[in-house]
Amino acid sequence: MFGRRDAALLLIAAAGVPLQQITSLQRRNLTCDGETLVVDTGRYRYRLDPTTSDPALTPAAVYRRWTQVLAFTDRHPSTRTLAAQLTRGHLPDTADDQTCDGLVFTSIDRWGYLPLPPQPLTAGSIAAIVRQHLTGTAPSHTLPPRRPRPAPAAADLAPPPEPPPLSDEYYDRGTAARRDALTATADVGDVLDDVEARADALLEQTLAMIENWQLPDAISTTEKSFLAHLFLPEDGSKHVPTPHAASRTGG
Repeated sequence: MFGRRDAALLLIAAAGVPLQQITSLQRRNLTCDGETLVVDTGRYRYRLDPTTSDPALTPAAVYRRWTQVLAFTDRHPSTRTLAAQLTRGHLPDTADDQTCDGLVFTSIDRWGYLPLPPQPLTAGSIAAIVRQHLTGTAPSHTLPPRRPRPAPAAADLAPPPEPPPLSDEYYDRGTAARRDALTATADVGDVLDDVEARADALLEQTLAMIENWQLPDAISTTEKSFLAHLFLPEDGSKHVPTPHAASRTGG
């Protein structure tokens, strides 16, 4: 997978296409004219003619091998399934299919997965990949080893039930669901920011109300008589009751 992408990347970079324009290339911008690859960046048109008699090394053949991977991962985002298909050599040729579009060169993680949604390689990443291949320091990529499974017990030797058949649209629906989920949650951050801002505003209003709250200045004659009856003894001397005394009086 990495080899097919890097081969197409080196081919187009060697043709003189600026790295910044390579980052934004879409599949519709590249067409195969026989064994010649035509790259249309919108500003310039590059024609990459074969320089070898080996049909497997022509510019069109190199590009087709990479578009086969892109088309397969569009429908089946599984590295192990892709590895099995690459081993069997059963990938379809979609280089001339105008309905297949998208970024030509995307990043690939260490496990061979392409990002969803696809993210373009930056000009700096392309320059680093080209430099690694020119200096012979390109990293090797292998599938992670499978963990050994324990030997099944005697009771587990019965054949498993047949899995239900999957429709041809199974992977399409799954990919569409992931895209819809990403779209549906795109504004979650903005909603949470708005909730936080409203909560802060309510807190500020509450604090302002507490700071501005005061006891009423005017007390009615009835309230004064009631307070005098509670807190002044019968001899008329002033006495401020303790909290416990006030509690008993009130009871």
